[in-house]
Amino acid sequence: MFIAAYHYWAWGIGQPADWAVNLAQFGVVLFFTMSGYGLAQGYQVPVNWRRFWRRRAQRILPWFWVATIATVLLAGWPSLRSLVLNLILLWPIVDLRGYIATGAWAIGCEALFYAWFWLWGLGGFSQWTGWAIVAASVAIGWAMLSPDYTLAVQWAAWINPTVQASAFFAGALLVPRLSASWVWPLSWLALCLLVPTPWAISWLRPLLIVAGCGLVAALVKWRSPADILGKYSYQIYLLHPIVWNLLIL
Repeated sequence: MFIAAYHYWAWGIGQPADWAVNLAQFGVVLFFTMSGYGLAQGYQVPVNWRRFWRRRAQRILPWFWVATIATVLLAGWPSLRSLVLNLILLWPIVDLRGYIATGAWAIGCEALFYAWFWLWGLGGFSQWTGWAIVAASVAIGWAMLSPDYTLAVQWAAWINPTVQASAFFAGALLVPRLSASWVWPLSWLALCLLVPTPWAISWLRPLLIVAGCGLVAALVKWRSPADILGKYSYQIYLLHPIVWNLLIL
């Protein structure tokens, strides 16, 4: 919702205010965090991995295909190779900027996170492995993102799944069975201070992400509204650029 509002502001009014930029960037972090949390909460060892991949495909692919094909019809036909790589969610392996639908870069990251989550699960969801992935992602992020440049300049680094993986796996490690109850709040707060998310929110990041963790906990207890948001926010995220383009035709 934050990202859709930010896009509409940027497309319709002009450069959004700093607080809107902060919320949009926070929305990305929260999206990956909640995704990792939800999967780790729902899957324990042993996992029926065939069912896992079937559920992921059923959830992600139909609306992603709708958004991709609709974007092609509105914006023009890409190369066949690009279209195929998008439809099977493999473009990040070839070209991080090769996504077709607006915002689809995040879905490409998710697809790779699912694969890494699957491998992690095959290893028994080791806590040490999870935190090693988080630490590696933080290190890669620090190496690839510079405080001297804007997000627009560093876009290819920002959308790199290895940079964004820290939020997904730290979200998974919020699940109590994967971290000692007294360890994860301190570890998460340290992560908030270290993760090289865009520098525009460096002063606000710890408070926002801690608030996001509180939101996750609240939504788990507040099931009915959480179910409604969970069912429709993905479609809104994917389709809001298409709706905008149809409105301005």
